Amino acid sequence: MNGLSRVRQVARSICQNMPAIPSRVAKRVSADIALSIQDEFDAGTDPYGEDWAELRPSTLKKHGPPPLTDTTAMRGALSVRPARGAGIDISLPRPAGFHQKGTEAMAARKILPTKGMPDNWEEIIFDAVEAEFHL
Repeated sequence: MNGLSRVRQVARSICQNMPAIPSRVAKRVSADIALSIQDEFDAGTDPYGEDWAELRPSTLKKHGPPPLTDTTAMRGALSVRPARGAGIDISLPRPAGFHQKGTEAMAARKILPTKGMPDNWEEIIFDAVEAEFHL
């Protein structure tokens, strides 16, 4: 098969499979984004690699760093799954929202992105797209 024939074959395959690509990419991406968030908990960092605010001395008396790891309840309830059609749904239980935004008495420790796509999430998505398109 010559080069032009191969290009045509790949293009035809892409066009035929295009409707299913978003959901297939979302399925691949979901598991890797979940692992990335778990890595953030382990490292005590936000999605951009910035350290979470340190624990206050009174909290350190109860448990050591990193923050948000004294129990596994919140991170254990993390759910990242493909959305219907395309995209992913991420859910974290209460009190994740308080940690995400902070309160008067507690510094914010962002678990989810707030200022654009984190580099590692972008890489996860690109890798999944490449895999689906066999690039």
